[in-house]
Amino acid sequence: MEQKHIHHQYDVDLQKISSLFLEMGDLVETQVEFAIRAIQNSDSTLTQLVIQQEEKVNEYEIEIDALCSSIIARRQPIASDLRFIIAISKMTTNLERIGDEAEKIARKTRRLITEKQLTQINSTEILEEAKFALKLLSMVLTAFKLQDVKQSREIIREDKILDDAFAKILTNLMHGDYSRNNDVSVLMDFLFMAKGIERIGDHTKNISELIIYMVEGVDVRHK
Repeated sequence: MEQKHIHHQYDVDLQKISSLFLEMGDLVETQVEFAIRAIQNSDSTLTQLVIQQEEKVNEYEIEIDALCSSIIARRQPIASDLRFIIAISKMTTNLERIGDEAEKIARKTRRLITEKQLTQINSTEILEEAKFALKLLSMVLTAFKLQDVKQSREIIREDKILDDAFAKILTNLMHGDYSRNNDVSVLMDFLFMAKGIERIGDHTKNISELIIYMVEGVDVRHK
């Protein structure tokens, strides 16, 4: 939002929305990072941190939505300003859902740790999938900050890698490649975690599409 408006407070409000979104993004990125480290290190303390952070993520979503609604009511934005408000409201929803997925993964991980089952699972591929999802999330937050359409398009393309990674995990799971036992609940938790990571990629892709809409006014969804 580089253009200046007659009312200084309008610019302040728009900048505040951007700042809040990036703060929320940093927190969600931390959630995903901690969820990954919890799997990698069998660390139940990290799972609890992820779960606790979810409340703050929800508070950010409510605050951003309230500010967007206030600006629409008071300023009646048009053109690029309206696109910005619409896009950031939807991006905030996607960020919150990424946080939800991180929390769900953390809860499953905590259960597996408590029941001493996490070490019975070969988590190499799910960790690779998760680290790639974290990389895309970091990229999309940078793309938002810089309004980088080129990087946003790259993220959209690379989301296919996460889809393929999940498909591979699902195939291997059906062949019994991951677990040293036949505990169905453990395997279902593992599948749930892998699917959650794939959904993180989907929400990151959605944010990338919204950045393109915000900057260029082009809707690239479903293309």
